[in-house]
Amino acid sequence: DPTSYIRHFWNSSHNFVREKNLYREIVQHIKKPADASAFLSDLESHAQFYHDIAFPEENGSLASEPLVACLKNLKTLKAKTFYPILLAMKQSKEDYKESDILLVATAIETYVFRNFTICGKVANIGERVFAKIALRIYDDLTSASAICTEIKRAAVQDAEFTAAFEVWSSTNKDIIRYILRKLNWVLDSNHELNLNNNEVHIEHIMPIDNSKWNIPEELHSEYLWRLGNLTLLSGKLNVQASNEVFSTKVSEYSKSKVELTHSLCSITEGTSRTTWNVPDDIEARQKFLAQKALACWPVAE
Repeated sequence: DPTSYIRHFWNSSHNFVREKNLYREIVQHIKKPADASAFLSDLESHAQFYHDIAFPEENGSLASEPLVACLKNLKTLKAKTFYPILLAMKQSKEDYKESDILLVATAIETYVFRNFTICGKVANIGERVFAKIALRIYDDLTSASAICTEIKRAAVQDAEFTAAFEVWSSTNKDIIRYILRKLNWVLDSNHELNLNNNEVHIEHIMPIDNSKWNIPEELHSEYLWRLGNLTLLSGKLNVQASNEVFSTKVSEYSKSKVELTHSLCSITEGTSRTTWNVPDDIEARQKFLAQKALACWPVAE
């Protein structure tokens, strides 16, 4: 979308402008043929980079796999308003490496996840925040760490984030997989599994088919998609566990290499878990996951 690109590019080095006012703003600054030619040249020279941050799955210029993975995460979170910050880094006088861009992109991912995915803040607030930070990259924000600090300063603080996370619920499977994969990375101290969304299925501990569980319908509906009731399984295990009672499910969970799922087999200090109480166990697990989320998406230095 050329208009979106031009607006993001403009907002990366000028005061924030919305699409309806974009052309009016441009003609206030670009009055000569030489100005227009220079602007078009700048647009062309940064088009590949813009394409690759907007469509990381089609990346053609970025060498850093962690950076591409982070950009894919941001796309999963449906984030676009951060583009001016990365474009500003490419245009600034500082020689930013991909490792620097990764640091900033990771801070952006944390901000987006905390503020918008979990706490439901209005996205256009973030657009203005990012535009203001982009302008400061040419001025007083002259390092990746300084940019990260400013982004994290705008993120919701731990208390608000934790409270929202403890009751968060969604049927968006891509975002659910994203969250559970990140949480598993923290829980698995060996980091043996680098899961991607194509390798795992979402498993409902209390299943979608309520026939063998007989949970009151109101409770079943309210807690089915709560994060505390969800985990990750490979396809084969997921089919076998499916809609069975918990005592059958837990034997399948014990075979899983996903720590997030394997940990469901015990309560504390090795005590085997034999039941899954609704809603108590769902709420308790989600509170536990909320504490782990602080390490996944931190704002403290």
